[in-house]
Amino acid sequence: MEMLKPTWNGMEWIWIHIMDPYRHRHTVIDVLRQSPGLIHISFDGWTSGNRHTLYGIACFFRDEHNKPRKIVLGVPEVSVRHSGSNIAAQVLDILTAYQITEKIGYFTLDNAENNDTAMGAIGRELGFTGASRRGRCFGHTVNLSAKALLFGKNASAFEEQLSGASVLPEADWESWRSKGPVRKLHNLVYDIFRSNRLMYLLRDLQQDAISKASSLRERSRKPLTVVRDNNTRWLSQLYMIRRALKIRPYLILLVVKYKQEWEDENRLKRTGQVRKSAKLPHICKEENKLTDSDWEALQCLEEILTHYENIVRTLEGDGQVRKRRRGFLGSYGNIWDVILGFKELLSKLEQYKLLTAGFPDAKKFRIGINLA
Repeated sequence: MEMLKPTWNGMEWIWIHIMDPYRHRHTVIDVLRQSPGLIHISFDGWTSGNRHTLYGIACFFRDEHNKPRKIVLGVPEVSVRHSGSNIAAQVLDILTAYQITEKIGYFTLDNAENNDTAMGAIGRELGFTGASRRGRCFGHTVNLSAKALLFGKNASAFEEQLSGASVLPEADWESWRSKGPVRKLHNLVYDIFRSNRLMYLLRDLQQDAISKASSLRERSRKPLTVVRDNNTRWLSQLYMIRRALKIRPYLILLVVKYKQEWEDENRLKRTGQVRKSAKLPHICKEENKLTDSDWEALQCLEEILTHYENIVRTLEGDGQVRKRRRGFLGSYGNIWDVILGFKELLSKLEQYKLLTAGFPDAKKFRIGINLA
């Protein structure tokens, strides 16, 4: 759009603006060449809304004044299969273009399997063992710990002294994992998302309560929908649980109302009984309903996972000291905060392990904490 302005005078102006990024790259090359230490790399993939798969490649280094710096080197599109070798080829092209292949230090990546093979290919090309130069992203490590807390297996691997009680049988743990509160909530949330009828019913139940509220502030609220968890977003189960707790009364009422509607639709006029051939909706089956004990467990999990969230947020940042919203000068994302983050999280988990006696399904909670 900038180039379509009538004030632009001919092709010369367009040429100048096309060449600016090219000249800027040479400036970056000079800065990176003068860096006194190694240059560290991070890359990750992302798919845009219009289905372009892009890989962001950034580097972290010290400038000539020994100050930590970071810069995005490129965002190439990977239109072929996302194999490790294809990802490595794109990364190596960028590193070569910036003439830094001889100064490469360590890589910080997430836990995707194709990153394992990508690092192997990069290492072979640059003359080092890929696995020895790879660091795991703190946020992903914390997310894996959270998933172990929620869905972890291998309970029988823990000795009695670890959990403070007899080991829970593997079958019982698998049952809690597959039919426990988090799985029940996940299934309920996805059933709601798959059904316009359930979505509208949930909204209408909230809207009815909002319209009857006594205060103007309450009447100005908007209905909320459920939040889906997924495998890629960090701590997505926390956000699913947190939203569910916020609209808990309406989710409970939703199941009741939906079952009533289903019964009315399938009731025989002659006998008044529900047709035997009618199939009860999944969310209305007793084994899929969230009990009071399930809601208590979700409340406890939300409390524990909030500590994970706080630690991840503290580590988000670039380590640069600047004025913050609260008026103080400080920095987030410092490398030394990673160790403090792990220590803080371990301390919190140890505290909760002692408190699990008062939790619903205390033995399972204790094992989940050990797995985390």
